[in-house]
Amino acid sequence: MNLESLTDKQLHEMERLLTELTHLMKQGKLTEDPLYSELVKLKSEAGTNRQKRFDENNSRFQGY
Repeated sequence: MNLESLTDKQLHEMERLLTELTHLMKQGKLTEDPLYSELVKLKSEAGTNRQKRFDENNSRFQGY
């Protein structure tokens, strides 16, 4: 999925909501569902993208 078109705020909100959703799925013992693994991948991709943007925009930090 291409997340480049999202703003920083949208990307952060997406990552936050995916975290909440996967947490609820884990509580409901739905981790075997294929959707769960896809959501975890999407959350990871969103986090990686957000970290990359942060590093690019804040060069005085050595990493996220």
